[in-house]
Amino acid sequence: TMYLTGQGTRLFEKALLEQGLTWKKFFVQAKRFKGTFSRLDIAINDNWSLLDMDEIIEATQQNRFWSKSRSFAIHGNNQDGWTANFGKSPFVIRIYDKQKEQEQKGLETSIKNRVELELHVDRAEQVISEWFENDNLVEYSVSILYTYLWFVDEPIDDEELKGTHVRERYIDTLKPMPAWSLLTSLGQSMKFVREPKEQSVDSILSWIMKYVVPSLEVLKKTGHWHEVIEAMDKANLSPEQEKLVKANLVNAITNTKANLEHGNLNFDKQQRKYVEETAEFEKKANLPF
Repeated sequence: TMYLTGQGTRLFEKALLEQGLTWKKFFVQAKRFKGTFSRLDIAINDNWSLLDMDEIIEATQQNRFWSKSRSFAIHGNNQDGWTANFGKSPFVIRIYDKQKEQEQKGLETSIKNRVELELHVDRAEQVISEWFENDNLVEYSVSILYTYLWFVDEPIDDEELKGTHVRERYIDTLKPMPAWSLLTSLGQSMKFVREPKEQSVDSILSWIMKYVVPSLEVLKKTGHWHEVIEAMDKANLSPEQEKLVKANLVNAITNTKANLEHGNLNFDKQQRKYVEETAEFEKKANLPF
């Protein structure tokens, strides 16, 4: 079982890249070993502020949207960022302020807003199968978004939503929300991108402190700490990890030397002074060595 968060995905992409694998090749290999996909999240990033989350929330509250599922939920606020969910598992469309979400975590991002397709079990398998067969993940994802959710600049009557041909009337006769219409049309030209992230000592430390330390404390208090230390001593580092350790050591030495020189300290000068003072002491003490 493998579960990847957003940050985990970026790090895993780096591992795939080192093995000459794309996401598609990885999924194909997983299928060969009878792998199944219980969840798949597809993110459509709005880097240009096409969407205004206040406008999306207002349109939702005023019933100015069409969706195959009338289930929706709104979370957040203007200061911390809005999130709007449409539908329920196995398929949810989520729209939220990505930039404010990252700011709450103390992180930075160039993404303004994000539209996510959260697909579970059969829906996830369906999208992956389409990807395998037609190699059109982006186009297919945007077509799903277009088919399941649409915003307009006019309210729609609840009774009309119960009709059998509601969408045709809704799309054809009501004025669309310009931003949503533009996003879905531009989506056809978007590309599936990878953003592999280099692992760093700082990122490892941050992850350990946040997710691992509590578990280590349990092992320590239950008498298993020595096993952890022994396992660390016997651990075999990968070539990439060895490079990381070496690079960090070189960087630490360089920074330390720079700091010492900046403080007018010089190792060679101090060593010469030590040798001279030692020789002078030995001479005065008349020691036999």
